[in-house]
Formats: sequence, C-alpha cells, structure tokens
Amino acid sequence: MPIRKDFLAITCAAVLALGAAPTARACAFHGYTPDPTLVDLLLATEEVVIARLSQAGAQFDPVETLAGPEVTQIALRPSAQTRLAAQRSPGLRVLLARDGSYGPWQEITVLEGSMGAVMRSVLSRQATWQSGDPQARVAFFARHLNAPEPALRRLALREMDRADYATLRKSSLPQVTGLRRDLGQEDDALRPIRILLAGLSGDRSFVPFLTEALAKGVAARKPYLGAYATALIELDGTKGVETIAARYLSDPDLAFDLREKLVQALALQYHVAPGGVRRDISRTVARLSRQDSGFAQSAARQFGSLKRFNAAPSTGGGANR
Repeated sequence: MPIRKDFLAITCAAVLALGAAPTARACAFHGYTPDPTLVDLLLATEEVVIARLSQAGAQFDPVETLAGPEVTQIALRPSAQTRLAAQRSPGLRVLLARDGSYGPWQEITVLEGSMGAVMRSVLSRQATWQSGDPQARVAFFARHLNAPEPALRRLALREMDRADYATLRKSSLPQVTGLRRDLGQEDDALRPIRILLAGLSGDRSFVPFLTEALAKGVAARKPYLGAYATALIELDGTKGVETIAARYLSDPDLAFDLREKLVQALALQYHVAPGGVRRDISRTVARLSRQDSGFAQSAARQFGSLKRFNAAPSTGGGANR
C-alpha cells in the first residue's frame, strides 16, 4: 500500500473537532491542516533507501538501504527538480521510501549537508517515536532550529509545529536566530509556529510586536490570530490576558470566528500557564460569561465546562454569533 499522506491530517483535524484545549496542536492556529512532515512519512513506511542518479540521470541507483530488505533496483524516474539539483551537485544523494515491498517509491528529500545524518538518526528512533515519545522528538529537532541548512531548519520548524503546546512549553528550546526577521516573511505555513516560538523565547521585546500583530490579525480576520494571543499571554502574563479581554472579548459584537480563536488561546493557556495567569483567566472567563451569553457558549465549547469558574451565564447579553 502507498505511504498515507493523509494520516496526520486526519489526526490533527480530529483534535480540532473535539476542541481538546489541553492537547491543542500548533496546527490549530493555521486555519487549515498542515501536511505530514518528512519524519511522519518515514515513521509510517517500511523501506527507506539512499540513492543517487544514474550517469544519464534517467533513473535512481541505490547506494544504501536504511530500512527494509536490501534494495537493488528502484522503479522511479527522478523528478525534474531532482535532475536539475544533480546537475548542480554531481553525486547528489536522495532519500527514497515506500510502504511495503509493492508500494510505489517516493522521493522524500535531497540529502545535503547534515540531512543524511539526521535521517539516519530519525530511523534509529523509529520504534520509540512510533510508540509515542513527543518530548524526545521535539528535543531532537529543537537542536536543529538553527541548523546551517535551510531545509533542515524548515524541517525542525515543522516538527515543532506538529507538537502540542504543552510539550513545546516543557521543552528546552534555543533562541531562534533571525526569528524577528522571519516573522516578517510571507510564509503562512510556518508563521503560527514562529509566533509561538516568539512567545516561548522569554524575550519581552516581542510584546509590542505581538500586541500590534494581534490587532492587525483581528482586523484582517487572520486564521492564525490565536497564535498571537497565545504568545502574548505567554510573554505578558496577566497583562496579556487583560489586553485580549479589554480590547476584543469585551465586545459583544466581535465576530464569532474571532472570538472562538481568542477563547481557544485562553483555554490553551489555562491548562499550562503559571498559577497567577490561570487565576486571571478564570476570573476573566467567569466575568465575561456572566455579561455575554455568546461568550459563555464559546467558553463552554473551548473549556469544556464553565462550572470550574462558578460562572452563571445570563440569558441576556450579546447574541451567539
């Protein structure tokens, strides 16, 4: 059977559908479901090989089998992009994989710089990571967030993106070089995780940026504005909670989708933030729920229950939107 590229998407979509705040993933802040990472594909396959292009560039010749039975022939024509890369770099190595002995081979990645060593390390951890060890997986790729190779840095970011927020928060993350610059790039696929990493950096100089970006995100109805709210609370604590409540959630006319994303950020931080921030979130949710039945319904969806806040939502107030 072919490698299933949809399995992670299904998992992530299920998390969002359940509204499980404690295990909410970074993907919740995209507004769409991210594709599986290169590592997810490797962990789901049975045969992996390093190959190079033949002298004519028309086929792959196996160099080293990393997983599964020894491979002697590969029925896969190199892509135009790979052929072009091989012309620039003679002897280029490419990682290929397939699921089972009869599945089609797929190009996974070009192995430049230390990417080959990283892929070998990933495969050596296949059994452990398949059984579920998210902390170790995040720790492994956190070490590569500042790798010299752009492809490896991007892979490390995507690995951070697939982790749940609580795991990220417990991990030892480095200061990401050029993060402020990268946040200005038009790269929506990685923007949410970069925003969260800014919040987790401990660098309070990001607070003005996050505050302004959140305002712009609300005005433009950005799908990942929840990431801005989460990061702002992470860095600015109770002040961040108060900013979000006063400027946005106190407005009974706030659009439904915007309110849901902001309340989701509050719920996420409620489960992981320090005690003082959690208490402030609790008081804020209780107060706004009493004032606005629309907010109370959003809070009930994202927090699961309002009983813990002793909130008695009124039947009046803003309408559910």
